[in-house]
Amino acid sequence: MPNYQGVWSLSEQYQNAAAWQAANVPPLPLTNRGIYAGGLSGYSADIQVIHIPSLGNSRDFGDLFLGVSNQPSAASSSTRYLYAGGFDGDSHTNTIQFGNFNGGTGSDFGDLTVTRTEGAGLSNETRAVFAKGTTMDYVTIASTGNATSFGNLGTSQESLRAVASTTRGVTMGGANSNQNMYITISSTGNSTDFGDMLVGATSQGGACSNATRGIYAGGYDSVEMTTTIQYLTIASTGNTVDFGDLLSADRYNDGVSSSTRAVFLGFAGNDQSEYVTIASTGNAAEFGDLAGNRVQVGAGTSNAHGGLS
Repeated sequence: MPNYQGVWSLSEQYQNAAAWQAANVPPLPLTNRGIYAGGLSGYSADIQVIHIPSLGNSRDFGDLFLGVSNQPSAASSSTRYLYAGGFDGDSHTNTIQFGNFNGGTGSDFGDLTVTRTEGAGLSNETRAVFAKGTTMDYVTIASTGNATSFGNLGTSQESLRAVASTTRGVTMGGANSNQNMYITISSTGNSTDFGDMLVGATSQGGACSNATRGIYAGGYDSVEMTTTIQYLTIASTGNTVDFGDLLSADRYNDGVSSSTRAVFLGFAGNDQSEYVTIASTGNAAEFGDLAGNRVQVGAGTSNAHGGLS
């Protein structure tokens, strides 16, 4: 049988199909991007990205300059993301690192006032606040430099999460507290009692928000892992309210959000991501898969969350 140069057999075409498909996947839109980084896969520096309005698997986005696990704190403006603290495989770190939502490798931003793991981050377009225990720090997102003390949390919150509107931040839950606390992002000072979590001292879940409503999903409620999704109205005060359930009980996840949708990803038990419509209530549905199972939790943020609306 003649062998014509430049003519491929069917088997060769099949073998190359995956590479052609990957090479021709269109880039994700720059708006409504959610990113997730860190985790115990080798104290991962890998960053994954999703387009929040579109169902599907995550894609490679770039790398942190320092791989971390154990819940670093994430926050962002519409153009820049920050990751603060975490465990780098040798020790707890106070490093703040930053990058841009168009991808690439992160850079050093400065340092937190203390080393910190299992903390929370929240932000508006200008300022990011990082919290854990009884301490809160803040930075100006568009600059670089070390963090400054913001004030104290009114109650000690360990392994907490946080949500925000453009003016108010709310820290949610913790391994040793069922209290939620709030701050005014543009000021400094101690936090004020907001209300209580739905089920006792809930930690290790994921949280995100639009400008109106903050949502917390999954976690560990001092007895067992939970499927519970709960929400609060950021501008008011009061206890969280039942929203619905995750597809399965799990923890170590985090949330990323747009003005309409919340996506929870990075679960300990599986690489599946789940989503809800923020303005409604009901159970979560499958979104896609997160590349790599990141047990011992990384963190997520987006360039479309409630603090930026």
